[in-house]
Amino acid sequence: MPFPITGPLTPDQFRAQIIDHYWANHGGKPLQQKIDEDASCLVTSKAALIDDYCKIGSFLSNRVKVLAGLVRLENAIRAELSRNERAALRGQVDNFGALRTRANQAKANLALPESAPFKNRRNEPIVLKTGKLLSGVFAAEEMRCGFNGLNAMAQPVARSATLHSQARVGVKDAQGNVVKTGGGFQVQPGGRGANTVNLPSGVPGMTGGVKGMDFNRILLRHGYQWKDVGAGALDHGEYTHRVQWYAITTNNTTSVDLGLANTPLQIFQSMGCLFARSTWPLPVDDVGAAASKTYLWEAVFDCFAKLTSGSIAIASPGVFNCPDHLNTELSKLSGAETPEFKADPDNLYCLRALMSARRFKRFATNPDPLRNLMADNKKVKEAYIQDNADAYLAWYVTE
Repeated sequence: MPFPITGPLTPDQFRAQIIDHYWANHGGKPLQQKIDEDASCLVTSKAALIDDYCKIGSFLSNRVKVLAGLVRLENAIRAELSRNERAALRGQVDNFGALRTRANQAKANLALPESAPFKNRRNEPIVLKTGKLLSGVFAAEEMRCGFNGLNAMAQPVARSATLHSQARVGVKDAQGNVVKTGGGFQVQPGGRGANTVNLPSGVPGMTGGVKGMDFNRILLRHGYQWKDVGAGALDHGEYTHRVQWYAITTNNTTSVDLGLANTPLQIFQSMGCLFARSTWPLPVDDVGAAASKTYLWEAVFDCFAKLTSGSIAIASPGVFNCPDHLNTELSKLSGAETPEFKADPDNLYCLRALMSARRFKRFATNPDPLRNLMADNKKVKEAYIQDNADAYLAWYVTE
């Protein structure tokens, strides 16, 4: 039975009720011993790694702490909006309520031509065009912390790796772009036994729910944040995990905050190690669940909002170990906020407006991210897909 997280947990409670329960017997050894024996786990302190997981798990379970921690993100957004070249977007964010009403009218085919809302490149209504503001703010913080194969100056860091045994990699044309096919991308074996690959830099997009080996052994293991279009972007949110990590990296300065012993990047990458998989027995009456595995990532960052027999924990509203709850919280705006509410950074108004606009876009537009990626004028620089999977990790640039 999945453990219900109904409110804030202390780090000790998170360890006792989640980590010590689901990872009590990890292949016949305690989790700490498995961590100690894993030579691929490169962290400052292996002895403190479980404590770091529990500190983060506790922090995300506390609605008040997370929302207070996101004021730094709100201020970063406001700083970007204060730039002269962002003046138009600044006005649109301030006028979010009216723009959302217009977009809803257009979606219901009620809008007059003279009041037509913003539209995307497929002529579908959206609230406003965010001009990559959110992704840019996330990327700046992620680069500061060493994610995505980029240094703090946005320069690629040369890295190579041997991918997992089932990895398939994109076949490239003479210009270095992955060859597109009718149903996806042309790929070839690229896993263990093949040559090492030069790892791409930047943030990949998911074209669906990628399989566990790609998720754990490519994304997490090599420190990639991602654009989560394929995981149910309406409820789950395409940026919600990046919001979680922004709160973590910007609230890890003193013991008053998270006070992690290892760096956020080290902790993130460690969850791609083999010890991250739990051996807790899943219900045998659920074929899909019994065939799957549970991972540390799910316990800390990806709990479920509804009872599902294969899940580790069921999170109540306000428990942001569940991305659905955080995405819902950050999409809440009545559209009638007062100037005083908008002016106070503690209310996260700008973040809420941008997250709400992104959520509306994903609700209103065609939900097939692979179709969009294939149809849009984009150059795909790298594509990975696990053997027998149907979802790609794609690094791409827009012309």
